[in-house]
Amino acid sequence: MHARTDSQVELALHAVTYGGAQVMGLDGYVMRPGDPADLVAIPARTPAEAVAGKPPRSLVVKAARITVRDGVLA
Repeated sequence: MHARTDSQVELALHAVTYGGAQVMGLDGYVMRPGDPADLVAIPARTPAEAVAGKPPRSLVVKAARITVRDGVLA
């Protein structure tokens, strides 16, 4: 996509997350108590830093179970 600025990277990230959810018909695209949780937590100050900096994954949760903590398989 050749995103070069922080705002371009953030727009691309929004497109693949919220846009993908919209295409799949996932209403709201928010996490609520009781929802299945698939997420990746990474140490970054901005969305652009998270994408471009490729920081280590601090926490990975799949189907509400922690699979990686501090970069180590759980």
